[in-house]
Amino acid sequence: MPRRSKGPWKRKQDDCYYTHVNGKQVKLTEPGESYEVAKKRYHEVHANAERPTNEVPTTVAQILDEFLEWTQQNQEASTYRWYLNYLRKFHQHVGSRLLVSSLK
Repeated sequence: MPRRSKGPWKRKQDDCYYTHVNGKQVKLTEPGESYEVAKKRYHEVHANAERPTNEVPTTVAQILDEFLEWTQQNQEASTYRWYLNYLRKFHQHVGSRLLVSSLK
């Protein structure tokens, strides 16, 4: 499992500092700028970052249902039956409560 830093981290390839915000890498400095500059921008970025909304979590089963509904309306019947059979087995394996946000 990768380590998560508790502050800005430097990428050797481009000599810049980065952080993670809501699962995305954000560049904090230009090449050659100091760690102190990166740390200041790190705090600014995290203070202004949008917080995830309190939406109802989406399950994998909901996504599968929506995909199968779309497939039934937009694809051949044989394609729909194939996906239905294949995804039914997958659904049985992962269950009904697995959240999309839990996938890696």
